[in-house]
Amino acid sequence: MINIKMSGLGVLALSSVLVGCSIASDNAAMSDGVAGNNSAMLYDLAEQSSEVFLENFQPHAYFMDMQPERHNLFLSNSPESVVSMAVSEDKILEALAEIDPKSLKSDQERVFYFKLRERLESNVGLRICKTELWSVDHMFGPHILLGFLSEVQPVETAENKADAMERWLDAASYYEQKIVNLMLGLESGLSHINQLKS
Repeated sequence: MINIKMSGLGVLALSSVLVGCSIASDNAAMSDGVAGNNSAMLYDLAEQSSEVFLENFQPHAYFMDMQPERHNLFLSNSPESVVSMAVSEDKILEALAEIDPKSLKSDQERVFYFKLRERLESNVGLRICKTELWSVDHMFGPHILLGFLSEVQPVETAENKADAMERWLDAASYYEQKIVNLMLGLESGLSHINQLKS
């Protein structure tokens, strides 16, 4: 997972400087205007993607040098959150398709554009696997986050303490939902064993 927010800020801040320093003919100015609009759109989509990520995988932000405004969520695995994330990703992909990468002002922007698009397209392609209904990972599953979060969870302020309580309740809800998801997966014929057979 790329650091969308931080990478987006760095790449798009650079493009803003380039746009600000651009003085050329009318045609070049028109080209810069298109590139500026596309840069702004790319920045906005990076922000949207970052928000979707933090809503669903907030604890992973600590591994990416992202600083969430709150520290109150664990992971999302409810059917509603799975659908909501898919809808959000589809909207972002649809908007990305409106950007011509050739019109972006720098190689950094183009690289970021393709990385973001590739990640979202990969997520779309993986939906058919329905891993939320059968995946159990003893080595790298969400349980390894619990000890880590107990070390990094800020508790200095009243809001921090409220966030900690909310996060740990959210973690409990996650595991309750995980059991429901796995039972539904078994009823649907989905399991690690069946996945290996197919």
